[in-house]
Amino acid sequence: MFWALISTAIKRIHDTGRSGVWLWIVLIPVVGPLILIFFLGFRKGNRTKNRFGAAPGSAPDYYKNDNGRSVKDEERIIDDVTQINPLLLRRL
Repeated sequence: MFWALISTAIKRIHDTGRSGVWLWIVLIPVVGPLILIFFLGFRKGNRTKNRFGAAPGSAPDYYKNDNGRSVKDEERIIDDVTQINPLLLRRL
């Protein structure tokens, strides 16, 4: 659980355009954890691409899905974003 927390915190710090080295600020007594809580909990991430990659959800087709593939006349298979859980849809 500790490693998952660290990796999630580093990813969140990258969203704000800072390096993961900023996690070491937690070692400064009292002030360090407060600054880290501010960065992780209250500060918004960049709206544009930074040196760590694109902003989450910024791709133009991020929420779009394809029309699926036809199985029969009235049935279609639609994949979710991960393409692991296909859904069979029927026209009623």
